[in-house]
Amino acid sequence: ALLAVGITCAGTQSDCDPALALLAEHITFDEGEMSPGILATKIASIMGLGLAYAGNPRPAVTELLVPIITDDTHNSDVVGAAGLSLGLIHAGTADDEAVQTLLQVLMMRGSELPAHKLGARLLCVGLGLLFVGKGDEADAVLEVIKTVDKDLAQYCACIVETMAYAGTGNVLKVQQMLAM
Repeated sequence: ALLAVGITCAGTQSDCDPALALLAEHITFDEGEMSPGILATKIASIMGLGLAYAGNPRPAVTELLVPIITDDTHNSDVVGAAGLSLGLIHAGTADDEAVQTLLQVLMMRGSELPAHKLGARLLCVGLGLLFVGKGDEADAVLEVIKTVDKDLAQYCACIVETMAYAGTGNVLKVQQMLAM
């Protein structure tokens, strides 16, 4: 139901922000007392926000997601879902705050987030979404990614570079990716 709220509110703009009003209350659970059902509810709420505001950056939504991403006590899947939602919301903007937040988490928690875990992969996809179609603007981030855990850095660099050159028509990058 929470994901459905996000999907039905996607692409709509309203002064009363129904998605934010309905989904924000399900994000503020104390994670120390989380059952699997409550954890799933929190992740669904976060993803619902990402879907509802995809491509429509709202400061209120960003302010709700950033503390979830940067809090060390949160489960890696919750952090990954919040990172993906942040990427969806700021897709193609290369927003400095969003980039810094996701890079900070990848650098600080990179060793705790093995590359084969879903949370780490979602963070990388969220970071990549920020650079969709931006091409060379992702070069600085690609250099910073090299400081992260080796396996995670390789996966994340591939995702960021792929999304950065998506739709640009850069033949050399397409050939490099085909070779990869």
